[in-house]
Amino acid sequence: PSSYSSLSIYSLLASGSDDLTAIVWDPLAKKQLASLPTGHTGNIFSVKFVPFSGDNQLLTGAEDKEVRLHDITSMETTRVSYSCT
Repeated sequence: PSSYSSLSIYSLLASGSDDLTAIVWDPLAKKQLASLPTGHTGNIFSVKFVPFSGDNQLLTGAEDKEVRLHDITSMETTRVSYSCT
C-alpha cells in the first residue's frame, strides 16, 4: 500500500489596511514581502488567499463595496466585482 503525507512549512499571511493597500507577510521570517496597491477607495475589511493559486492570488473586500482579485506575482489587479452588499 502507498500513503501520502504533506507538511506545509511555508505559509504567508495577508492583511488589509486603512491606507488602501494589502500587505503580504512571511510570519516565520517576521518580514513584509509585498505591499499591493489595491485600487480600493475605502478601507479594506477582508483579505483572502485564493485556494489552489499557490498563494499567488489574493481577494480583497472593502468599504467601497468592491471585491478585487490581485495577482501577487505581477502586483496587478486582475478582476473587479462592483456593488457587493
